[in-house]
Amino acid sequence: MLGKLLKYEFKSTARTFLPLYALVIVFSFIFKLSIELEKNLNVSIFSMFLSIIYAILIIGVIAITFVVILQQFFKTLLGDEGYLMFTLPVEPHLHIFTKLITAFSWIIGSTIVSILSVIILAFSKTIFADIANVLKEIPTDMLVQILIIIIFAGISSILMIYASMSIGQLITGHKIIGSVAAYLGIYFAYQILYSIILVIIIAISPNFFYNLAFDGITLLIFTSVMSGIQIINSIVYFIITNYIFKNKLNLE
Repeated sequence: MLGKLLKYEFKSTARTFLPLYALVIVFSFIFKLSIELEKNLNVSIFSMFLSIIYAILIIGVIAITFVVILQQFFKTLLGDEGYLMFTLPVEPHLHIFTKLITAFSWIIGSTIVSILSVIILAFSKTIFADIANVLKEIPTDMLVQILIIIIFAGISSILMIYASMSIGQLITGHKIIGSVAAYLGIYFAYQILYSIILVIIIAISPNFFYNLAFDGITLLIFTSVMSGIQIINSIVYFIITNYIFKNKLNLE
């Protein structure tokens, strides 16, 4: 059943993302071509105009990704379509997994497209060798650890949004306001918690940031702790969302 839900979800959202990705890539080639032409002809006519459009496109990719993540969850599960979705013989946690997997996939897709567009604009005969040389300067274990944190932080952030909207829908007639209030409440609560943890760490180890930059063991401990926190957060958000869907769902 998860496979069928994912197929439907990807098909529904692909109509927005695939044309957008194609537009960004095509425009990147056009922008690159205009830069090369102006360089060869020693003129500067369209670069500023095209750079503004390019910036709007990249910001648009980020904004649309965020909006679709919110819209798909709210509209299909907490809005009018929720009546249909929750009449299906599907456990609530499968709906959550479907939205999470789809959302995270499109975030990765948007990131890849944005990076690819930058590579197109900066393309030269040595660009891939230059990128490889830069990556060689960064320890592999550090890259892996940072990547792990980013992945878990991304998952946690998505589930935090889902939990906030699930809490917000409990307020009949003010679901959006309730969702925003719930998100801000959770966000500020964790910011305070993280600040307290950071103060404690610095009090215990005044050279923490120096060690973090130059000591592999300190970095490993830090990334492990941060990943653990994000995993715990994700589990808590998931439990909250699943509980509300099973026991407190309000589609009015």
